[in-house]
Amino acid sequence: MGKMKRYWPHGVVIASLLSLTWYGVWGGMPEPVSNRLAAWVQAIGAIAAVYGAYVIGRQQMVHDQALAKDAAAAAGERLLKVVRAVVNDVYQQILDVEEVFSDTDTVTVGNLVYPSFFALGMQYDASSYGTSVRRLEAIPVFDLGSETVAANVIALQEAASRLVQWFDLASRIALGPKQKGDEHISNDQAALVIRSHIKDARQAYEAIIAEVGGAPLKEGRPFRGKI
Repeated sequence: MGKMKRYWPHGVVIASLLSLTWYGVWGGMPEPVSNRLAAWVQAIGAIAAVYGAYVIGRQQMVHDQALAKDAAAAAGERLLKVVRAVVNDVYQQILDVEEVFSDTDTVTVGNLVYPSFFALGMQYDASSYGTSVRRLEAIPVFDLGSETVAANVIALQEAASRLVQWFDLASRIALGPKQKGDEHISNDQAALVIRSHIKDARQAYEAIIAEVGGAPLKEGRPFRGKI
């Protein structure tokens, strides 16, 4: 029934053209039958050629549209795989810092006890994290094909960028050299802000992974107490 509905307009057009052709060939002034038959065959051939060209053109258009849709879907899948890799890279480093930046003032590794900020300063790799954040910021959010993914990539970009400043500050507080103004920010203030941005990053990251697929990262890599 669906096919009949689809091809019904085509049948109406062909029937109308055949009717007009019949009338034009057979409904006019008397002519020899052979001439009329020849004209009739010629007219039918012309109609068939026009209709055939239309059908072929339409099939080609549908085929081209399907190819374009498949290509766009494949490109979207590749982009989402890149997004997953980039956000995992950034978030893993955030987890690495959070691993040592606990709610306590110290971190114990083996027989050694470190102040949290001191441990953060050793665990945090400013160069690596900065590079990862720049890659995150380079994601073309408006090409992602998902409002949810785009909104949460932007949220993760903001949280990760803010953490650059606070990770740098915490590292300077612990390891130096301090900059002018650092003395006005207490460890408690810095810790509160850092934890807030880590929470924002986690919410955005988990929402992204829920959309793009894959197992979400849960734990930071172990702190070895490198000095």
